[in-house]
Amino acid sequence: MKVFLVGMPGSGKSTLGKQIARLMDMPFIDLDTEIERLVRTSISELFQQHGEDYFREVERDTLDKIIHEQDSFVMATGGGTPCFHENMSAMNKAGLSVYIDLPSQEIINRMSKKGMVQRPLFHGLDAADMVKAFDQKFNHRIPFYKKAKIEIAGDYITAERIIHLISLQSKAKN
Repeated sequence: MKVFLVGMPGSGKSTLGKQIARLMDMPFIDLDTEIERLVRTSISELFQQHGEDYFREVERDTLDKIIHEQDSFVMATGGGTPCFHENMSAMNKAGLSVYIDLPSQEIINRMSKKGMVQRPLFHGLDAADMVKAFDQKFNHRIPFYKKAKIEIAGDYITAERIIHLISLQSKAKN
């Protein structure tokens, strides 16, 4: 089984992904971490040095490589991953995509607490501009996220709830 977690930056994909992988006894893969390992630089530096278009190509190639080389995993994707190069279709063909739909204000609160340095698309913005930029990104990305096979929404999303939905989806397929 291949499980892909999609959603906005700060929605909890990595945290929930690690928990789901542990509970389901599957490997956990953070797509951004894999990209950084392969290119031997940070996502922020990759954006600064080569721009978003280049990053999205590397992201697509890394996603494709993992899909074809790994039999089973839980993957936390980048927030924009589903929105480029038919990545959402590739994920849906390869496995089960799960859209983590956390309220915008909760995500902004989380991102503000952690700092924006690690979020290249929001780096250097004040609070008002961050909310505006977030809303613009969210409005652009929502149609892609909505293509996920499973959607879970709310203020408090747990790994156990996601696993339950995965189980129901798997039973419905069989």
